[in-house]
Amino acid sequence: MIQSGSIEEDLRILLSARRLVIGHTSFASSVAMLSTNCAASIPEGAVTKLGCLRRTARSHVVHPAEAIGFERKVSGGS
Repeated sequence: MIQSGSIEEDLRILLSARRLVIGHTSFASSVAMLSTNCAASIPEGAVTKLGCLRRTARSHVVHPAEAIGFERKVSGGS
């Protein structure tokens, strides 16, 4: 598990490592695990890049398309 002490840094590492993960389903599972473990560190209703991750952490389910959309938001892609 990735634990740098900063959720934003953890997400950057996870998104950088996604090329090593086979398939979007595996990547989505990794995001779900990270979001579940870090949910308590994100204030309820926070308006940040991590807002969608906070919502995801509450449901403990990440659809591959949602993970891809989150990746684009964090990396600044379109």
